[in-house]
Amino acid sequence: MCARICTFWRAGVTLTSDGGKPPTYVGHGVVFIQVLEGEAIYRYGKTRMTLGAGDTISVDAELNHGFVDILTDEFVFLSVQGRKALNRWPPQSSLI
Repeated sequence: MCARICTFWRAGVTLTSDGGKPPTYVGHGVVFIQVLEGEAIYRYGKTRMTLGAGDTISVDAELNHGFVDILTDEFVFLSVQGRKALNRWPPQSSLI
């Protein structure tokens, strides 16, 4: 049995360059992103970085984070968020 019970949410996401400003997030736990197609600028706190196909990043979700500019027509990525469960057994997972 794990010392910590965690829940995980996963989502496949496609953003487009003409889809308006991408959202920013603040949350709890950690976020893992794997870029599948395209290129975009990601902001984590005050740091900005360009991510492209094959890149991965894992960040603490407590800092303001998210994509700020989509550099290609489409940007496709997998996002997985994990955080400590709230006293639930068995653990539950949800799709976001």
